[in-house]
Amino acid sequence: MEAAQVPRQRVEQLLDAAVRYTEERHWDVCPGTWLEPSGGGRQCSCGEEACAAPGAHPAGDGWADGATGSGAAARRMWSRRP
Repeated sequence: MEAAQVPRQRVEQLLDAAVRYTEERHWDVCPGTWLEPSGGGRQCSCGEEACAAPGAHPAGDGWADGATGSGAAARRMWSRRP
């Protein structure tokens, strides 16, 4: 079975979505992981080979403390870690 293709999203689209979540839905957002090409497949940016949720979990420890419900703060966070 061939691995499903993961569509690449533009960084701007992802940032816009994060800001929209904070402003329209009043959700907190935090930096997350993503999928990276690796040996003909994909692996999680966290670096764990056996990652249980590749590309679909918060990045780093203490993520809850860094979460924000502010669109402006989300933009600043994104500029440091897109």
